[in-house]
Amino acid sequence: MPSHATAAPDRVQQLCTLACSRIAAGDYDGARTYLLAARAAAGNDPSPTLVRLLADLTAQLESFANGVTLMERALEGFRLAEDRQGEVMAAADLAALLQRQGDLGRARTLIEWALTHLDSDNVSQRARLLNIAATIASFQGRLNDALVLLTEARSLAEGRLASWIALNMAAALDNLRRHAEAEQLLDQAALLAVPDDIYTSPMLAYARTWHALVQGKYATAYHACQAALRRMAPQQHPIVFFPMVATLGVLVREMGDVPRSEALLDQALREARADRATEIGIFWHRAFLARARGDDQTAQHWLCQALYTMQVSGYGTSLLWQPQRFVDLCVWSLERDIEGVHAAWLLQTSLAPWCAPGWSLIGHTEAQHLGSAAPDRLKDLTNRERDVLRLVAEGLRDREIAARLHVSVRTVQNHIQRCYEKLGVHHRTAVARLWLERGAPSHDVAE
Repeated sequence: MPSHATAAPDRVQQLCTLACSRIAAGDYDGARTYLLAARAAAGNDPSPTLVRLLADLTAQLESFANGVTLMERALEGFRLAEDRQGEVMAAADLAALLQRQGDLGRARTLIEWALTHLDSDNVSQRARLLNIAATIASFQGRLNDALVLLTEARSLAEGRLASWIALNMAAALDNLRRHAEAEQLLDQAALLAVPDDIYTSPMLAYARTWHALVQGKYATAYHACQAALRRMAPQQHPIVFFPMVATLGVLVREMGDVPRSEALLDQALREARADRATEIGIFWHRAFLARARGDDQTAQHWLCQALYTMQVSGYGTSLLWQPQRFVDLCVWSLERDIEGVHAAWLLQTSLAPWCAPGWSLIGHTEAQHLGSAAPDRLKDLTNRERDVLRLVAEGLRDREIAARLHVSVRTVQNHIQRCYEKLGVHHRTAVARLWLERGAPSHDVAE
């Protein structure tokens, strides 16, 4: 008769398998029931192997954040047990979750460590880890690095994984505008795909949608996206279904149906589960929609959300299917000057992988505003004007500066106007740039 210690892990494995089967059937309530039962069966001190299994299901059924917490616990458990290969697998799984959650720097560190410490004869796992590393590289805008990683991975992979790698290669090639090569890989991926697989089929459909979208073939992309959503409707797996809903929202906007586009984007954002790539795309397109209807403040809000998320997560502009629109929107934002200098510095950081070396969008858009202002004019400012200017350079709005300095908004606006006059400029972003770049002396602002 098996001991209780042996029976508990077996029961957890069984419950997790049942949860996976319910996910495949699109029964997420049933899957969550089995997940809760698996946790209860695991007890307070399960093995790292079981924790790793629970972490993967938790990320799918609850949130990436909860999945990350459990996977970190599994990683530490393998480390304490001196199980190096278990530690490698947990590190790779954690990197994949962090990539979805938006912590690309840490994800890259983990996956590079895992690749270094993986057993050399574990070919299939190396292909999987290379695929994760390539996905991270693509999101960071390192598309050529991603292709190198995917080429090696493809030479090692078989079955479903080979199909996924081909799809990732196609996406990277599309981002590099090598569309003919991407088309060939999509055809090859379709031949390798497992029919009716809950992950591969929607991934293939999404890849074909993206392939048409980046080429400006909106009608083709729209029909591909609609067909994919119909096939996914019975399962509606949140990790793959709602990014497709967001993509449909973008396409509907291109087809001219703005109200439906906004509704779809809102639905996708509610269900994004902290999937940063999906969130960033939604933020951008909400900004486009707001700008189109003349709502400058809302457009700026969504724009700053997108830029901030890109900066803190490390996502590059490979996420954007039309980078020029991205640039145009940011230039518009700087010229409208709704939020101040904050977006300008985020923009420069985010555009760095895409722009030509040495090109400064901030300098490009502000050159007309700097005029002949000289560094020595800064000394003509009063201490209070310096206080105000320093806070403008930090990206604070007028009302936030007023609260910080315990003065009225009108007083702040008067100080800013006098700064314009003394420095010979006519733009908030320009005056902040002058302060930040031309050696303004720093001193503490009175609270």
